[in-house]
Order: sequence, then C-alpha cells, then structure tokens
Amino acid sequence: MTVGFVRALVPASLVLGMAVGLGAQDAPEVSTSATVAPCLRLTVVSTPATINRNAIKHFSARGINSLNFAVVLAAGSTPETIALKLFTPNGHLYQQVDVPVAPEGSRETERKLEGYQLPVKVARARLETSSEGALLAVALPAVPVPGTSITANSLYGTWRAEAWSLGSSASCSVSFELRQ
Repeated sequence: MTVGFVRALVPASLVLGMAVGLGAQDAPEVSTSATVAPCLRLTVVSTPATINRNAIKHFSARGINSLNFAVVLAAGSTPETIALKLFTPNGHLYQQVDVPVAPEGSRETERKLEGYQLPVKVARARLETSSEGALLAVALPAVPVPGTSITANSLYGTWRAEAWSLGSSASCSVSFELRQ
C-alpha cells in the first residue's frame, strides 16, 4: 500500500466510525463548545465552468481542469475539519481530502492534521445570508481530473461525493457524471 492510500483510509475509518454510531466515549473530541452546524448541501462545479442544467451534473474530463466542491452549512459553530470523500462509479473510495476550516477573518493559513506529514491549507467559512437564512459556505480545494488515475483508468460514469464535518451527525452528498 502507498502512504497516500493509507493516509486516506485512516481518516475514512474515523468518519465511518462516527457514521455507524460508536458510543460517545469512542467518538473523536470536538474542541468547540457549541454544536457544529449541520450540512445543508454539497455542490460541484468545474474549472473552467460549464453550463449544465441537468439534475445530475455532467462534466467532460477532456474539457475541464478540476472539480470544485463547496459545502453549505446552517449558521452555527464553524467545524474544525471537513472531510470530502469521492467515490468512483463502482462505489469504491477514490480519495478523501481532509480540510481544516477557520472562520472568516481568521489569520490562520495552515493547520497540522493528524495523519498528514505537512500542515494543510485552511479553508475559510464565509457567513452568507439567503432566503434560507444565515448560512456558512466553505469552498474546498480543487480536485484535478486530467492526468490523474481518473483519465488514465477511464473511471467514467456517475460519481458520488460526500462531505462530513467533525462533530456533525450527517453528511451532504452530490452525484455527478464524468464523461470522456
């Protein structure tokens, strides 16, 4: 196994443990005193942007550079970390990216995460208002497509992405199609 693969599995097992309902003594600690805001939705767009009005978004792997995900949470306490999990059309875990999150206005730029050798760039949680009320929006790092195992192994079809925040009891998910 490669180090990157092992690093992806260890945090995934922590998240899976939370999802299957481990006892409170087994769950990872959350350092914030307030409850983490629940996830409302996960969105995906491409760079460069494509016009797509279908229920399931579709992207041409030849026509894009990356996929960009954003999480929208109900206003509340900013989560410490958001885990983005990408699943192939066959349902296998392709990648997990753990992203430390800081409130808008924070000066923090990087944070050391357990299981990562180097500090990880911090994403900002922006407070926004909409017809749904106050929301927290977090843009996650871009996921490259060309030149990756997606195109090298023709992993085309309907993908699923999930976003989990440490301390939250539910995830958000989105499905999208990658075409050649």
